[in-house]
Amino acid sequence: LNDQSLLWQKPFVMVACAGGSGNGTLSALEQMDRFVYHCGGKFFDHIALNRWTFEHKKQAVDAAVYKMATEGGGARRA
Repeated sequence: LNDQSLLWQKPFVMVACAGGSGNGTLSALEQMDRFVYHCGGKFFDHIALNRWTFEHKKQAVDAAVYKMATEGGGARRA
């Protein structure tokens, strides 16, 4: 891992919304996990959306990002 990365120890909320049946959502989240691990980031939350859950899970995305930003997610954005 590269502790000189700009993303080192930064928190991430990973959101995946695959098209069609939504079967690609898990694959997308797995790829995002690999990216965050490779960059040395912090895993804050994973949220999977699909066409049936999109509307009510938008609130979960908003809540996760708000909590990450206000309750010590550990990162300040410039």
